[in-house]
Amino acid sequence: MWRTNFSVYLGEENDNDFLGFIVENNLFMIVDIIEFDKEKGRQLVKEIINGIINQEINSLAVFEELLSLKINQANLPLGFSLAAGYLTDSKLYLKTYNDGEVHIKRDRQLAKIISVNKSASGFIKENDLLIFSTKNFNDDLGGIEKIKKFTQSAKPHEIVETLTPELKAGQDSKAIALLINFQKDTVEEVVDNKKSIFSKIKEDFFRLNNYPENYKKKKYTLVFVVVILLVLVWSVGFSYQRRQEAMWQKKITAAKEAVQKKLKEADETAFLDLAQALSLVNEARIEADKLEKNTPKKHQGDVNKIKQLISSEESKLLKKEEKNYEEYYDLAFESKDIEGIKLYLDANLLAILDNKKGVVYSLALDKKSLDKKISSDFKSAKIIARYQNEISSFVPGEGIIKFADGKSKKVIENDKEWGEVIDIKIYNGNIYLLDKGKDQIYKYLVAEGGYSQKQSYFVSGNAIDLSDATSMAIDSAVYIGFSNYVAKYISGVRDEFKTNFPDDKLSLTKVITNKELEKVYVWDKNHEVIYVLAKNGSYEKQIKSSIISKAVDIVVFENSAYLLVGQKIYKIDLD
Repeated sequence: MWRTNFSVYLGEENDNDFLGFIVENNLFMIVDIIEFDKEKGRQLVKEIINGIINQEINSLAVFEELLSLKINQANLPLGFSLAAGYLTDSKLYLKTYNDGEVHIKRDRQLAKIISVNKSASGFIKENDLLIFSTKNFNDDLGGIEKIKKFTQSAKPHEIVETLTPELKAGQDSKAIALLINFQKDTVEEVVDNKKSIFSKIKEDFFRLNNYPENYKKKKYTLVFVVVILLVLVWSVGFSYQRRQEAMWQKKITAAKEAVQKKLKEADETAFLDLAQALSLVNEARIEADKLEKNTPKKHQGDVNKIKQLISSEESKLLKKEEKNYEEYYDLAFESKDIEGIKLYLDANLLAILDNKKGVVYSLALDKKSLDKKISSDFKSAKIIARYQNEISSFVPGEGIIKFADGKSKKVIENDKEWGEVIDIKIYNGNIYLLDKGKDQIYKYLVAEGGYSQKQSYFVSGNAIDLSDATSMAIDSAVYIGFSNYVAKYISGVRDEFKTNFPDDKLSLTKVITNKELEKVYVWDKNHEVIYVLAKNGSYEKQIKSSIISKAVDIVVFENSAYLLVGQKIYKIDLD
């Protein structure tokens, strides 16, 4: 059971408008109706309460239908706005109309769930804070970032007390918001341990009756006996087959209905809790697997259709997109024995390191033009970076060597304090080295005649274990890729950036972003996937393609992935 704490903010009402709210029997709602009599508004609120809390609401569709019915009966004007929710057990059904909005704060993250004419459902967690409001309220307050600042406290009344002076200082006409905090009730629930009793279905098969002892034996010809026996056997066999067929049809129908019910629930849950939705999909898959084990071959087609339903729903929830790829450039035109091992993107120029030949090729992705730079230092390089027509290579035991104007020059001497340097990035001319062996990111600032002494990028107390680090990306913030997550730092301080990949089985190879890209891309080579994340870490979708697992390295330019496979560069559209 859940206990709710709530508080309401009501702005100044116009004489011709109505603002109202409901917090009763697990029903939560705010409504803003322009040019509507206040007495009629209060009557509408009562009717909605009576029309909903007395009904059995077991799905989002039922909740929407009841709301729609009351709105139509009240004949509301077109300009009304409404945001409503109904809690049943731990599941919350949500619906908004026009300028209605619903936000949720969970684990220090604040996000808009729905707005305009949309609906959603999902599972509530302890300490969740729900905000039912209108666009008017959020605009007056200054948008989601400003709201986030005011919701540091989990107590609704403290939040309202904090934001009231801010709103009263401006124009808060028609501003309304209902803030609800959910806590688990401390009263222990009584669980009925009695087992459910299910009726058993008995199938009656053919039975032979005992004849009376005084039955008079009759003589039958052999032919008549054989005919009767054959008819008897055929009748029994046909009856058995028919019953078996009916039994399997019944099993398949029941399994399909159970699966469809779980998939529908998963679809309704996904918006608020993707992990829970995927768990429901997995439960549906287990049901299908159980059915498949004992199903006769003639019915396997029916089982396969059920499994296809499950796969289709899973792809929809995961926003999984299967993409084709195209050959973008064949490096063999330059040399048949090219063997690239690393890529580095600088603006539109893709640098390709071939350390066997001691060559770095530069491919202009917008023009498909290629040039190359040759240096013996490149033969010892493991990683490279490109910046303003200069190639910097990290050479173990030597240092960082820069190649420009046809000449090589050591710009940073080998440092005995370096451990295992696995990545290099250049941002605004400054060089960053990711050292997983020493749990450090070293920063070398541009200085007169070269570079400064190394500095730790991390602010004191913010360094983390980098032994599992795989890569680094910079867009002013620094992103560090690990095998199963990505960390983000801003000016050396750990950000609240939190990845929520939909799959626990991760083997992340590289994190990719830069100041020109609006997203963060994460390459999982083993699972043939490129994950697309927002820059706050939230999951958006995943791109699958068989070529992804064959790539040696990947970069992203203008919403397309460029993959190095052998002597060829392949392209995948990520939009």
